[in-house]
Amino acid sequence: MGERLANGGAQAVVVEMARDAAKDELRHAVLCSDLAARFGKAVGPDAGKEPGEVAPSGLTPRERVLYEVVAMSCVTETLSAALLGEMQERAVDPLVQTTVHEILRDEVQHSRLGWAHLAAEHARGCGRVLGDYLPAMLAGTVTEELFRASADSEGDPALAGFGALSRADRAQIFTATMRELVFVGL
Repeated sequence: MGERLANGGAQAVVVEMARDAAKDELRHAVLCSDLAARFGKAVGPDAGKEPGEVAPSGLTPRERVLYEVVAMSCVTETLSAALLGEMQERAVDPLVQTTVHEILRDEVQHSRLGWAHLAAEHARGCGRVLGDYLPAMLAGTVTEELFRASADSEGDPALAGFGALSRADRAQIFTATMRELVFVGL
């Protein structure tokens, strides 16, 4: 994304933030893999997997980049920060707290890069088209997993100490984040 932003004339600070975010996400995969291993779940970081493009084909190249940045940073990373913030508050396990805190700090920065790029593109007269695509953007970035009940986490107070959120909590955080941050910002 950093290269696409650079080629599209994005501000240098936004391009650098995108490049840093890519490195952060690779580090997050390792952190999560290490945490899962601590709890006996062998999972490997999926570091080689590039996310597919989610922008609709009817947009110009510049609008496509803006769509991707808004979808991933303004929507997904803002929501991730809200969820992780609540997880960090609930976690009592020191490794979980440390891991969630490190990822949360980065997710806030990733969110900021999207909002900064959106503001710059809006000032350049681009971005008004995004409103028409908001339902598709949400469908492409917010998965059903967020709202799915998990037999492992629902109602287990021991898991709350590890930052686990119930389906009702996740739904409430999603609704509040969309209403109070994302929709207002867009």
